[in-house]
This record gives sequence, structure tokens and C-alpha cells, in this order.
Amino acid sequence: TIGLGLLFDTLVVRSFMTPSIAALLGRWFWWPNMIHSRPTVPEAHTRQGARRIQPHLHRG
Repeated sequence: TIGLGLLFDTLVVRSFMTPSIAALLGRWFWWPNMIHSRPTVPEAHTRQGARRIQPHLHRG
């Protein structure tokens, strides 16, 4: 039963159904249309900025 389901999925669904659905939906098939850029983080909130702000402790 699992083997038949696997063959059906491989041969029918992935070969015929997915390209057909992609053709029907057109640009809507690729739903993430635009990647939005992340908002900028001030330098003090980054790891490198935090290292620069911390005072250096001298051992003596």
C-alpha cells in the first residue's frame, strides 16, 4: 500500500499535477513575491558595536 502511494505520488502528482497547477496559478504559484529587507539595527545593538562600547579593563 505504501509502495503504491509512493509510486502514485512520484509518477502522477509530481509529474503532472504540480506543473499543471503551476501553469494555472501563474505568478500566484510563487507566493513570496518580494523579499523585504530587514530594518537596520543601530550599531550599539550589534555584537561588534557592543564590544566597541565596553571599556577595556587593564589588569595591573
